[in-house]
Amino acid sequence: MTTQRMMLGLSLLLLLALVGCGAGTAAPNGPTPADPTLPPVEQPQEAVPAPITSELPPEWLDAMIADLAAQQGVDPEQVSLAEVEFVTWPDGALGCPQEGMFYPQVLIDGFRAVLVADGVEYAYHGDLQGGFVYCE
Repeated sequence: MTTQRMMLGLSLLLLLALVGCGAGTAAPNGPTPADPTLPPVEQPQEAVPAPITSELPPEWLDAMIADLAAQQGVDPEQVSLAEVEFVTWPDGALGCPQEGMFYPQVLIDGFRAVLVADGVEYAYHGDLQGGFVYCE
């Protein structure tokens, strides 16, 4: 008799657990119609221009020019800034991930700068704290 009561109790407990798992609302069949008044939102895969209009601080530009001059063995006076674009990077790699490295997965406001030395363009990516990387 005790075994039967125990089995009945366990069966009821199992039944209640199963009923509790399936008590959610059912999802509608098929896709949910989109609100026709809202335009679709696209998720950026690459850097997205940020609404920043200022120029790069001279010390950041000087540091990038010095880095490029040292890498390429050219006179810093021969290096010039061809273009700068302010962007929001999708993560801490600043658009230039390196194999084996881990980066914070947060949006980072920054910039993409193109320097020119001896007619060759070189890309530098940076954040708005003055950090930058040469991006091959």
